[in-house]
Amino acid sequence: GRVALNAPLAPGGPYPLVLYAHGVFASGYSSAFFTEYLASQGYIVIAPDYVDTKPPDYTKPIAFSTIKGGKADPIPVVLRAFKEWIQYMNANRDFFLSYLAEHRFYHTSYLIDKMLDLNADSRSMFYHAIQADAIGMIGYSEGGVTTLGKIGTHPDAQMRDSRIRAALLFSPPAYPFENSLDGIAAPFMLMVEDDDESYVDPERPRRLVYDRARVSKYYLVLKDATHIDFSNRVCGTTPFYLAVESNPKVNAICRYGLAFFQKYIK
Repeated sequence: GRVALNAPLAPGGPYPLVLYAHGVFASGYSSAFFTEYLASQGYIVIAPDYVDTKPPDYTKPIAFSTIKGGKADPIPVVLRAFKEWIQYMNANRDFFLSYLAEHRFYHTSYLIDKMLDLNADSRSMFYHAIQADAIGMIGYSEGGVTTLGKIGTHPDAQMRDSRIRAALLFSPPAYPFENSLDGIAAPFMLMVEDDDESYVDPERPRRLVYDRARVSKYYLVLKDATHIDFSNRVCGTTPFYLAVESNPKVNAICRYGLAFFQKYIK
């Protein structure tokens, strides 16, 4: 990547704000090839580490990596925890919803609140830099489920955050919201891979999110791709900014993702 730590914002704002929600046991850096690209095109992108926890007691944080600390846990340990996490969530919808509430839903609105507080704070580098009526969200995998819950699919209407005007979904499962997808209240683009089976509730295709929604919607299938092709691994060893031009998958994700946000929030 080409991120410059603690660099000032470019002049010319205010800018749209987009929040990135990563997948389970991942980090805010996991799709930086796209979030850096989006920031370079005139967006403020916030990409936090949500804190996921380890089964069976769900008290100890666990992650493949974290933004500040690098690799947080050995990969075999995380993979075993991931398999167990999937089993728990598939077995109990209510438990999955309570987990998302504890680890995701409230935190997402809190982050937006804090960014808008900084936008109003004359001491902040974000002072008057954010266009408060132009907020979007990107969600990858479990982050996509998080995003769906925030744009209207959650059975508790208070979970929706109406400030999110548009959503880009990277390969989310339809579960646990497969019966409430007609509640989606914001335009969205769903990107999936042609190797489409979901870890969570594999009997239901990811495409249900598109088929059952009643808003402006777009559906993109990434050819010769798997679930991890929405992570930085899609770039291989190529620097992100070069992969945008040289890698067809990266180019498609970046080009269509940007075009979607340009249309609906910028």
